[in-house]
Amino acid sequence: MQPNQVNLEQSLYHELNAAFGGRLQPHFQRKSSLITLSHILEDQVLNRALSPVIFTAFQKARYYNHEKPRYDRLDQLARAVTIFGEDLPGGLVFQHEWFIVINEPRFKALIASYELNTADFLKLLPDGSELLPGEGNRLFVGFWSYDPEIVDFATRLLAQMSHPFTQATVEQLLSEPLEPEEQFRCVTEVSDLILNHLEKTNLKMLDQIKSNQQLLTEVTRQSQQLHLLTRLDRLDDRQKLHQELLALYNETAWTHTLLHQATFKQIQAEKSLEAARNLMPLLQAELDLGEAEGQNEALGDLLSRLKSLLAQPSPPEN
Repeated sequence: MQPNQVNLEQSLYHELNAAFGGRLQPHFQRKSSLITLSHILEDQVLNRALSPVIFTAFQKARYYNHEKPRYDRLDQLARAVTIFGEDLPGGLVFQHEWFIVINEPRFKALIASYELNTADFLKLLPDGSELLPGEGNRLFVGFWSYDPEIVDFATRLLAQMSHPFTQATVEQLLSEPLEPEEQFRCVTEVSDLILNHLEKTNLKMLDQIKSNQQLLTEVTRQSQQLHLLTRLDRLDDRQKLHQELLALYNETAWTHTLLHQATFKQIQAEKSLEAARNLMPLLQAELDLGEAEGQNEALGDLLSRLKSLLAQPSPPEN
């Protein structure tokens, strides 16, 4: 979508576009850029001690409050200063506007911009894009001009909405002849200031890119260290787990050995009992055949004790 296709309400931007659309090229501008450009124009007035008529729109008083010290200085030089905005002397005539008009025989310049709403802003972005947060990312569409005819037109239009004193001051100012050489000199100086600002901005961007690269390198290094520490922690945990499993294995092996020993002893005992049971008939036969009574009595007592032992239940199997 082109800037001149944005649907706008009645505004200074609209009036200039209707009257001079063929001579003005609209541009999209973020608030941060408008602040810089406005300051450059204002600085030209302060640096050269000009005495212009100034019209400006801040939308709301809280935006103007940041610039009040600067406008106090401008007010000391200017013939008249009119400020539009909520709770400001000029009122709400241009509540969606950002503009500054400076008119003086030696320097005529203006910025006239209109803030886009969210729907129009999103039309300018690729599908799926989101708006960047922050005041500085508010987007405007507007003009920038040093054309004396266009600046005089805007001055007359805004004077009609201002105090009668301002209207009279404007009529007096517009009756004074333009000083082309001074106008050219001021425009050249403003252009130099803009170029210097762009150069400083580029240097800041390069510094920021370098800083971001260093930050990325540091983050990568720390990430690698964290990964290594995590691996070492995992290795330590695995070693501890290995030791615990080894101890459990040794304990299990010892228990298994004891079970084998117990099983072996039980088997030996069962074999002895079986042998004793097999011996029983032979002892009984010997007892029946014995001739000596004393011997028979001793053998009988031993046989009774053996029978009693064999009558006990066998130990359970493990």
